[in-house]
Amino acid sequence: TKDKRRRISATTNLSERQVK
Repeated sequence: TKDKRRRISATTNLSERQVK
C-alpha cells in the first residue's frame, strides 16, 4: 500500500541521515 511505502521511505531517509 502507499502508506507502507511512505513508511519505508521515512525509515530509509532516517537511516541515511544516521549513516551520514
